[in-house]
Amino acid sequence: DYANFSSSSDIKAFWKKALSVKNKYGNSFLNVLAENNNILGLQVCLLLGMPIKRLTSKLGPCGNTALHTSAAANQVEFFAFVSDLLKSKNLLASALQKKTDSEELTPLAIAQKQKSYGVIGYILSLPS
Repeated sequence: DYANFSSSSDIKAFWKKALSVKNKYGNSFLNVLAENNNILGLQVCLLLGMPIKRLTSKLGPCGNTALHTSAAANQVEFFAFVSDLLKSKNLLASALQKKTDSEELTPLAIAQKQKSYGVIGYILSLPS
């Protein structure tokens, strides 16, 4: 129960446990938010104390992060929102290089494989 948490470590433990819960396809709710372009749901999570760094966690069945999932689904708005959050914490460059477990694909490689042209364009427009 979130209301009973009082310290920063309690909140981090809550989010670690909450993000470990998977649906029948092996995705965390964060992957589901990314797949469905649910920025509002992500904003609620952040307001409730979810650390931004958790957006770089491999939470999907193939070791995919929120960026991988939103790239695969061509959810440009979600991808851009997460990218901006990660950039604000100097985490974006490493997140864009993170590879999935199974096929070792970066978010850009997944976007190219899925023909997610909006995400491809966004990634290529980022300053290097």
